[in-house]
Amino acid sequence: TSDGRIYLTNSSGMSSTYLALAKDIYIELNEAYPLEMKGLHDIYLPELHTGRPINIDYVDDRIGKLNFFLFFLT
Repeated sequence: TSDGRIYLTNSSGMSSTYLALAKDIYIELNEAYPLEMKGLHDIYLPELHTGRPINIDYVDDRIGKLNFFLFFLT
């Protein structure tokens, strides 16, 4: 989006880790996916491994965000 949000399409997996550690990021815009996919993912990246359980008990529980937010340095 124009304010720096990125919504994923088919996979998220390790994307949050890759984006957090990346030196450069290349974004592919693909309009073949339906807009209904927006909100499909629950993106969660814990700050530290504490050994605590992640509180997801039901299939519709959400603890993360629907998108990534990138800020641009000029």
